[in-house]
This record gives sequence, structure tokens and C-alpha cells, in this order.
Amino acid sequence: MTGRPSDAARRGWRQAIRAAAAAALLTLAGCIYDVPVTASATRNVDARLTGDWVSDDGKETLKIRELNGTTYLLLLNGDPLRAYHSDYAGVPFVTVQDLDGPAQRFAYVKYTLSADGRRLVAWAVDAGTVPKTVKTSGEVRRLLRANAANPKLFVDEPLAFNRRKWRGSSHLGADARRASRSILIIAARQCAAASTCVVGVSRPTRNAPPKVAIRGAVKRASPANARPCWPG
Repeated sequence: MTGRPSDAARRGWRQAIRAAAAAALLTLAGCIYDVPVTASATRNVDARLTGDWVSDDGKETLKIRELNGTTYLLLLNGDPLRAYHSDYAGVPFVTVQDLDGPAQRFAYVKYTLSADGRRLVAWAVDAGTVPKTVKTSGEVRRLLRANAANPKLFVDEPLAFNRRKWRGSSHLGADARRASRSILIIAARQCAAASTCVVGVSRPTRNAPPKVAIRGAVKRASPANARPCWPG
């Protein structure tokens, strides 16, 4: 990677993940899909990824939290996303799902994390190589494997972040409220077979961001059954 990504590429990368309506106007807007790489996570969350991140120019912010043992909650400039590892063909892919859009579509991303854990770089899969018309996860994986050595598998300009020091509980602000809403949405889906679903979010401290836990118990539930629990 040389230089910094252009503003158009950065907006396009974010739009690809969020699957917004104005996709045609943005550089990477085609990188949105109807199916995930894998239906579920291929491994547990990596604690080294959690925390607060900011782009080189300070224009993009990314908050990564552990939602449960296999799933992350992401806030990209405040926009809520769900993500989990979809490692395949020796590549650390991540399936990212938009939570705000009505279709809640997917983006496929690979990432690298520096040895000291302070720099995170992510590339979106290019729709010119893996077309957005793919209908099944199996077809997606076949194309990823077939193009593993293809330099055009990913977009040219990645999105790079540097770790930002946690600033204490007041730092979350409005993002915390939006995150809580996103947590409830995910919890309601994950506990669809439960009669009760409790979402626990620990209080953030000056030294650590909040942690999330979801607990459910037998039989059906509606979103109304999902309620937040704020332990002391």
C-alpha cells in the first residue's frame, strides 16, 4: 500500500459495507452481497481487534466490541454493523453485515493487524472479481478459492486504522446509545427460540470499553422479549 486512500475510495468502501441506495455513485459500491461467505463464524473473536480505531486522517472512526464469543459489533462512523470471522482458503476473511439497511446485506473483507496490535488494515472484495449476483455462500467460496492468487480479488485502496487509546465512559456518547439499539436487534434474532432474552452490557470504565453478553432460555421470543440489562 502506498499513500492514503482517496476520499472517494474511503466513502465507497464504507458504502459497500452499508449497502446504501446511492451505491452507483461510489467507487466500491458494487461490493455488496445477498449471502455471507460462511453462515456462521469459523473461529472465536480475536480480542486484539476490539477497541477504538481512527483512520490516518482522522476522518473515519471504527469501534469494535465483542458481542458474543464469535461475533463483533462494529460502529463505523456510528453506523452499526455485525461481523464474524469467515476464514477460507488460508485468508482471514470477515463477513460484515449492515444492521441499518432494510436488506441487511453483506460485505466481504480481509484484514491485517500489525504485530504490536496498533494498526488495522482492511480490504473489501472487489465486485469485478466476485460479482454481486452470486446466490449462494458455496458459490462465493468457490470464487474466492479460484481467485486466491488474483491481485484483483480485492479493491486497490484499503481502509487503514490506528488504535486510539480508550478515553473513558464519556467517550462513547451517542454511539453508545446507537450501539445499545444494535445489540438489541441482534439479540432478538439470536434468541428467536428463547422465551426470554437478556442482553448484559458492562459499564465502561476509564480503562476499558463495555463488554456485551447475551443470555437466552427456551422456546419462542419476539423482539419485545429482548430487554437490556445494565449491571453495576
